[in-house]
Amino acid sequence: MTEPELARRLEAMVGKRGVFSAWLLIQHASPDLLKQCLPGMAAAADRGELPWSEVALSIDRDLMYDGKPQRYVSQFVTGADGKSAMYQVEDEAHLDERRAQAGLGTIAEYKALMLSK
Repeated sequence: MTEPELARRLEAMVGKRGVFSAWLLIQHASPDLLKQCLPGMAAAADRGELPWSEVALSIDRDLMYDGKPQRYVSQFVTGADGKSAMYQVEDEAHLDERRAQAGLGTIAEYKALMLSK
């Protein structure tokens, strides 16, 4: 069975909510499992089987685990002062363009949400 066939069967068996639940488990699993699953997640997003917005969150988390700047800014950290702040970001000048391509809102909207907590 090919990967696309498996993905279609998985969605047929568990539905979109089940696919989302699987993504959520992987997103919050070990860094090694996340890294191992990312290529398949990106391929599924390319086929329209997984939203790119979810894959973007996983890419950012993987980059943060590797100590690299995130691409879409989904990861915030708590500073020494106890306040949340964006984890470092690559090419901030084009951030909203990348976020839009992934189906995410603007960084201003996301920061307002994250910093209001």
